[in-house]
Amino acid sequence: MRRVIAEEHQLLKDYIPRHGLSGVISDHRYGLWSDRCPTVLLCHQLQLRSPLPGQLGAGWVYRLHRRFLRRFEALWIPDHPGSDGLGGSLSHPPSLWGGVEYVGPLSRFADQPQPEAYQWPALQGQRPGILAVLSGPEPQRSLLETRLRQQAHTVDQPFWLVQGQPGAQTLRRAGNLWEISFLDGPDLMRALQQAETVISRSGYSSLMDYAALGLSRLILVPTPGQTEQTYLGQRMAAQGVALTVPQRHLLLREALGRLTACQGFSSPLPTGARLAPVLDAWLAKLNPPPDKMRSLKIHK
Repeated sequence: MRRVIAEEHQLLKDYIPRHGLSGVISDHRYGLWSDRCPTVLLCHQLQLRSPLPGQLGAGWVYRLHRRFLRRFEALWIPDHPGSDGLGGSLSHPPSLWGGVEYVGPLSRFADQPQPEAYQWPALQGQRPGILAVLSGPEPQRSLLETRLRQQAHTVDQPFWLVQGQPGAQTLRRAGNLWEISFLDGPDLMRALQQAETVISRSGYSSLMDYAALGLSRLILVPTPGQTEQTYLGQRMAAQGVALTVPQRHLLLREALGRLTACQGFSSPLPTGARLAPVLDAWLAKLNPPPDKMRSLKIHK
């Protein structure tokens, strides 16, 4: 991790004078801080979850992580303030410092018009009963895909398995199973809203999307070994929002039966409204004022 942070920092150090940047907003990239211009880190994890039993070492992890966070002039947290925020203790540490702002959950689906039809002709006129959205690192992505594919026949609804594999968009059908390589934003939004049940990882970005859409029947399968997803899945289950099932214990029919005890996100959560004034105030302080925004992609 330290090597990646150092590489990011050097990249930005070269990029600022070359492009005359007035300020930088970093989306969870810890190396993109600078003493040459104001920098902001957009990050929901102020408290990392220790992988050790009983949160052993949590204090040491928190102090080390805080050192990285405080290199930035400002920290914008995509969550609501208060203990009832979406991220729980991840985004609400025991104490805060100057420059920390809660900007509210952020979703790509916020304020988007309701899609009236699928853009991909292969899906037009169709509707998923169960929608499984795969994501995350290998081999766990493929292991969950295999587990779901093997159990698709046990339900009598159209089962859409979105594999999260960008590239040529493909569709393969076998009985009630629809294997879809990936869906673009508007088509994914429509599928999420149409599906009776959504199966997904419990990553924070996904939860922000589902909260923005007000999904009501949600099964979460945390990626094994990812403590953040385990915590968020447990939190959603404790609140009665979703059913959370360990990947190795996922039995589709059983999970669908237990889902009746969960109410989902009872209504779409507001997203994005708190960000606009914070962003405007930050831009107004830059010198010189930026004439345009640039996007710098850093590949992981």
